[in-house]
Amino acid sequence: MRTFRKILSYLKRPAFIKNKITKGILVVGHPRSATGYAAKLLEAYGLEIGHEVMKKNGISSWMYTVPTIQSIPHGENTLPRFYNFENVIHIVRDPIKVVTSMAYSVLPDPITENFIALYVPMYRVPDHRICKAVYSCVMWNRLARLYWPNSTIMKAENIEHSIESYLKERNLLHTTVHRQNLLPEKDYNTRKRSIQSIELEEIAKNCPQWLFEDFKKHCFEYGYTYKQLE
Repeated sequence: MRTFRKILSYLKRPAFIKNKITKGILVVGHPRSATGYAAKLLEAYGLEIGHEVMKKNGISSWMYTVPTIQSIPHGENTLPRFYNFENVIHIVRDPIKVVTSMAYSVLPDPITENFIALYVPMYRVPDHRICKAVYSCVMWNRLARLYWPNSTIMKAENIEHSIESYLKERNLLHTTVHRQNLLPEKDYNTRKRSIQSIELEEIAKNCPQWLFEDFKKHCFEYGYTYKQLE
């Protein structure tokens, strides 16, 4: 009887919700990979997509990369386990730019760092912001591939040129927008700070060899090439 009660209690957990709410689009990715820009872009095409806030047609949030999360550190505290998504976009961005922004803008925030550490074993890397940023970038995108294997991968650098056809194929295009007038002031990072870009050599210097090799594989996997890696 005790065992049965344990099983019953387990099955009643929120993860086993039967009547989930269906939404049209979910955008996931690593922090600083333009999930905010993706939300603005989708809304420009007539879809109600919130950045870290659930709206009528869906949400764009790096935190939703892990659907088993128990709490949300930023934005609206609406958990992904309550929803099903018909379409999932996994957005990626130039890894060196992501690492730069992550190291200097995101990781100084202990709330974000602690949240990432719940799902990425940060103790494996040296306590150095560049190492942490690199490892987070590599592992969080792996989690996106793991949890959302059927997602469509889009690069932030050319998402404007691929999102329209993506929406047309899925009958989600609610309006026509001239690309040149879509979002003229394109800006992935809403945090206005002067940040000096981290160079690839600096990543190689500060990271263990195994981590640098993982980072190179990550770059090649998503089609980002640098002369130093050729």
